[in-house]
Amino acid sequence: MVTMGQLREVIDQINQGQEAFNNKLKSIGTNAVKLLAVKRFNGTQIKLKGYLTQISLKLRYKGPKIATLADTVAYAGIFLTGKALEWFKLYLTEYQMNRATTTNLETKYIFSS
Repeated sequence: MVTMGQLREVIDQINQGQEAFNNKLKSIGTNAVKLLAVKRFNGTQIKLKGYLTQISLKLRYKGPKIATLADTVAYAGIFLTGKALEWFKLYLTEYQMNRATTTNLETKYIFSS
């Protein structure tokens, strides 16, 4: 039979372990969390879901450091290659040259949504 004293000892050990865990977690901090690099996306449809998941996670942690929505779109474009980059480059160039005055509705949508 387990006594009350033994139960208290077990509870104390659990509490000490929890406190040690919390202290270690605080010492690590969120700045120490480093995400893996986003795999570059070349336009292959089967890889799109993986790219979107990776870039979403990257933006979740880097997002507060990016000033505007348009900068976020440009940042996501950094990870494009091949056909995807060729497609994106046209819109990025249009946006960089004309910004908000562009008459291209697709460009406006991409950089403002």
